[in-house]
Amino acid sequence: MDIQFVLDAYSCIMYILSYMTKAEHEMGSLLKQAQQEARDGNQDAVAELRRLGSIYLNHREVSIMEAVYRVTGMPLKQSSRQVLFLPTDPDSWKISLPLS
Repeated sequence: MDIQFVLDAYSCIMYILSYMTKAEHEMGSLLKQAQQEARDGNQDAVAELRRLGSIYLNHREVSIMEAVYRVTGMPLKQSSRQVLFLPTDPDSWKISLPLS
């Protein structure tokens, strides 16, 4: 077991975040390679996006719990209450208006 004293909070946070996002670094290089291959093959934007999405979904690492939920068809989230979003921002209605 590797136990060390933490003397710098920033270093501790960076270590935890780099450990959590380790799989995304590998996925980023895989997606960059696929994007370069798609551009070399002169694919249009829609085909390129579909290919990148397919590569992401087929190579993404999931936890054992998520894998069991997906294989058995169980819902990943569930609520016993109905949720209604109420915008409380005074200018929230402006966001939904068209600019023209």
